[in-house]
Amino acid sequence: MQLRLLFAVPDANVCEVYRRFFGEHGYDVETAHSGLECLDKMRGRNPSAVVLDRDLLWGGWEGILDWMRQEPAFQKLPVVLLTSRATVAGSMEFRQPPIVYCQKLEGLMLLLECIRVAVASSRAKESFNGLCNQEVRS
Repeated sequence: MQLRLLFAVPDANVCEVYRRFFGEHGYDVETAHSGLECLDKMRGRNPSAVVLDRDLLWGGWEGILDWMRQEPAFQKLPVVLLTSRATVAGSMEFRQPPIVYCQKLEGLMLLLECIRVAVASSRAKESFNGLCNQEVRS
């Protein structure tokens, strides 16, 4: 199954680089240049993961994350947050939605790995929750 990525980044040139690179790595890529466009594409295209730039217009990633936490269909969607701060790069928050931080401008291969980690952690969490919620039978 081909994963659909949604990149919400204000710079159209950067979006095109992401579209080409991740397309060559087997992903279906959508892009958005503002928070409103991102929300619209999330609703209409059901991405497998979303990558949000800290400097996204319409309140940055905080507005998108707040909306996702209120929408049941998007609460478990893996998120990669692009940041320029080294202190959070590579860290992960285990909450809903699953969030991985990735430092901007560190290279496309690092971003690819961050996306893989976010998707894998989301799937592992779903599997774990499924196991924990199964009825115990004797």
